[in-house]
Amino acid sequence: GLRHDYLYSKLSTGVRSAERVGGYTQGFLMPGPANANSIEGSTRTQGLVFHAANWMSLIANHSTNFALPTLNQKTLPNNPLPQPRGETEDFGAQFNLLQGRVSLRIIYYQTAVKDNSASVSAGNVQDHVNNIWNRLATLGAVTAGQRDQELVSANAYNFDNASQGWEAEVVANPTPDWRLMFNL
Repeated sequence: GLRHDYLYSKLSTGVRSAERVGGYTQGFLMPGPANANSIEGSTRTQGLVFHAANWMSLIANHSTNFALPTLNQKTLPNNPLPQPRGETEDFGAQFNLLQGRVSLRIIYYQTAVKDNSASVSAGNVQDHVNNIWNRLATLGAVTAGQRDQELVSANAYNFDNASQGWEAEVVANPTPDWRLMFNL
């Protein structure tokens, strides 16, 4: 199978109105500068079942996928999150025994995700770096414009992960009205 997706998104930041009313800013958040994002990707799946005998089948699958990155998160120094991508392979066999009253399926799988992301809480590296730039601007060592160019906006980090293992499933139909299943 093949699936292709395309996303165009505009994400604006909120800013408060500068007009004060009674000591407070007037209104709520107004749309600020917007960042446009264009993202596209494909998901592909391939599978093969070979019936080696009327009671045994060999199975193989391969698939790739992608996910949409979180558009309001950035990594150090000010980079947007990359698009997470994954890949999975599984191989196994299925056995149909006792005239189809018992089936056994055993699968070995491997899966990997690249550029996964997670949020970073307050007090992270970004806060410490920005505190330094803010202090330098307060002391007059840099201009406000220089400071604004150097401020860090990072609230996430990237990581890759992978897993592998075995799956087993037994389905038994001891009578026409009863089905027993066991997964491992």
